[in-house]
Amino acid sequence: MQTVLVAGANGALGRAVVAAAKRKGFRVRALVRRAFLPADLGADEVSVADPVRGTGLESAFHGAERVFSSLGASVLPEFGKGYRSFPSVDTPANRALIQAAQRAKVQRFVYVSVAGHEQLGHLRYVRAHEDVVATLRSSGVPYSVLRPTGFFSVFGGMLEVAQRGVIPELGVPEARTNPIADEDLAELAVAALCTPDSSPLERTVGGPHVYTRRQLAELAFRALGKEPRFRALPPSVVRALSLLIRPFNPRIADLMAFFQAVFSSDCLGEPSGQRRIEDYFAERARALIPALPERRGSAAG
Repeated sequence: MQTVLVAGANGALGRAVVAAAKRKGFRVRALVRRAFLPADLGADEVSVADPVRGTGLESAFHGAERVFSSLGASVLPEFGKGYRSFPSVDTPANRALIQAAQRAKVQRFVYVSVAGHEQLGHLRYVRAHEDVVATLRSSGVPYSVLRPTGFFSVFGGMLEVAQRGVIPELGVPEARTNPIADEDLAELAVAALCTPDSSPLERTVGGPHVYTRRQLAELAFRALGKEPRFRALPPSVVRALSLLIRPFNPRIADLMAFFQAVFSSDCLGEPSGQRRIEDYFAERARALIPALPERRGSAAG
């Protein structure tokens, strides 16, 4: 039984990868920065390491044949989830993982970047990920890169915002995207881990259904049984807020600039998986408000 090391295993996507890798028959070692019990993550074992500081990696990689990483700063635009910028967290942490993978001679390294890198590579959030991809390409380590258009757990924050009554609209409401379920993305990641040869693989992936940005927000309201309400945020306002926030929280400032740009044009990936975001919203909404009835059907068409 081969061992796969899952970096970022305590995040929503990381947990989904742990579960998918277990179903595939891997022994799963979860790499986390703080101690968790194995039962908390579903992994066979937990290795505590700090890739940003470069500590604990030798033992984390010992005996691991394959590596998955979604390690990085939180992509939820909320205070209290860290303030450091993505280039100061994601890039050095994953470069340290790649160097450890070189020393351990792993058979495959799967990394999750972000869709739209060709058009949005000037943004700090995107550049932080693509600098990791550049390191992988030159490392000699067999690798795969998945660039999702966005996964469901990130969009889940829409429900909390909709519950408060109004969703701010950035970018172009008619811009289209096809977000992918964390579980479907995890299955793609495990399939990439199982690639039998050393050929590199890079894919931009999304879910099976396409929505406009406005439709996604409407689905969040619908799951809560609320009438949709929006407040447009002009680009000038977003830029001003980003500049004001940056000295105090560069991470959120990076995200604001990214969201403004990615919400302004289509962001589509290769259709994959079966799960629908309206079903995810409905499940999350019932967890937020247990008295909500089950809702069926789609408002997106």
